[in-house]
Amino acid sequence: MRKCFLVIILFPVLIFSLHANLYIVNLDELPQDNQFKIRLEQLINIDQYVNHYSPTWNYPQDKNDFILFLEDFHQYNIGLYETYESYNLRLLNAVILSYLYNLNAASYSNKLIEEVDYLKEHYPNHYQTNWLYGNYLLNSAKPLEGYKEFAEIMNTDNDLNNYPLEFIHNYSYACIMVRMYKNALYSYEIGSVKDKDILNYRLYHVIKELFLEPDIESEYPYQEVWNVFISDEQPYLLSRMFGSLIPLKNTWNLQLINYQKKRGFFFFKPDKFVSNDGEDITITVLFEYNLEDLSYIEFQEQKIESLPIIKEEKRIINGREFDVYQFEDLTKYQHIGGSRGYYIMTSLDRTEYPGINIERPRNIERQENIPVQYFPLEKELDRVYGKINIGILVDSCNDIFEDTGKFIFDFLNACVFE
Repeated sequence: MRKCFLVIILFPVLIFSLHANLYIVNLDELPQDNQFKIRLEQLINIDQYVNHYSPTWNYPQDKNDFILFLEDFHQYNIGLYETYESYNLRLLNAVILSYLYNLNAASYSNKLIEEVDYLKEHYPNHYQTNWLYGNYLLNSAKPLEGYKEFAEIMNTDNDLNNYPLEFIHNYSYACIMVRMYKNALYSYEIGSVKDKDILNYRLYHVIKELFLEPDIESEYPYQEVWNVFISDEQPYLLSRMFGSLIPLKNTWNLQLINYQKKRGFFFFKPDKFVSNDGEDITITVLFEYNLEDLSYIEFQEQKIESLPIIKEEKRIINGREFDVYQFEDLTKYQHIGGSRGYYIMTSLDRTEYPGINIERPRNIERQENIPVQYFPLEKELDRVYGKINIGILVDSCNDIFEDTGKFIFDFLNACVFE
C-alpha cells in the first residue's frame, strides 16, 4: 500500500496534508534511561522530516539514514516491552512505524496495524490510538476509514472542548477529507477558543468561502439546490439550502424540481405496496419548501383549505414537532378503496451552526497507482436565513393506508431537518 493523498483546494493553489506528530504521545510516561533519552531526542530532532509523506525527497539529509535510525529505535523499544510495558511506549512505537511508512518503508504498514490492534485490545480507553491510526489512514488514501477512527472517538465524547488543540486540527482535516465541511468549520471555531489564530488559517477561510448565501428572490436549477450522494452504501438527498438530509433507495423514482418563486419541490415514488387483494399500488410523496412571506399558521391554512380533512394531530418525529392531517376523497381511486393520504407540515428555524447534522461522510473517488492525487472543492448554496415552512403531501389510498402510514413515519424518522 502506497501513500497517495495530498490535497489541492481551490485557487490559489493550496497544498495541505496531515502530519502525525509526537504530540500524541505523553513523553513524560516513557523510559528515563540515557540510551532511550538519546534516541528520543534524536527522534524529536528529525520529526519535521519524517512525520509526513513527501512525494519527492528534497531534504539534504539522506532518507535511508532516517529509515535505519527509525528501524533501530523500533527494535530497541520492542526489547523494552518485557521490562517496561506501558501504553505510551507502545504508542511511540506505533508513531515510529507510521514514520517508516511515510518514508516508503512499506513493509512496516502491517506491523503498524498489528501494533494498533494490540493497543486497542489491551488499552481500550485511550483515544490516542484511534487518533494515530486515523491520521495514518487519512494519509494512506483511505479518508473514509480514517474519518471513522475519529468518529469512534467522538461517539464516546463529542465535546471538542475536552480535546487538545492538535486533535481538533486533525479532526477538522478528517472532516474535510470526507466532505463534511460544516463540521470542519465548527471544529475550527471551537478550537479558536483555545487558540484564536486558528481563524486566521488559510484552510479555514478556504472552507468557509465554499458556502454562498442564497438569494431567495432568485431562481436556481435543482442541481445547485440538491445533491444525491452515498454514505456507507446508503443513498441520500442533501440540500444545504433547505437544511435537509433525506434517505433514499436506489429503486425509488426521484424527481427534483428547480427552485423558483420562493419555493422548492421534489417528489418520489417509493417501491410499490401490495394490497390485500394482491394489487401493486404506487404512492407519491411530494415535498415543498416554502420561503414566501407567510407565517406558519398562514402556510397551514393555505395548504389544507382545499383538502377534505378527516383527522388532525401533532406528532413528535425524530425530535421535531409536525402537524399531521389525514384527508380522504372516496370519489377518487375508487378501484383501490378511494383516495386517502396525509399532509404533514413543520417549520424550520436556522440553527446556530447550520449544516452540521445533515452531513454524512463521503469517500473520494481515486485512481489506483497514482502516488499523489488532488480534488477540487466546489462552492455550494448555504442554508437560507430565517424560517422555512415545509409541507409533505402523501398521496395514497384506503387499500394500503395502514402500510402507507408505517412507511411515511418511519421514513420521516430517518430524515434530518435543521
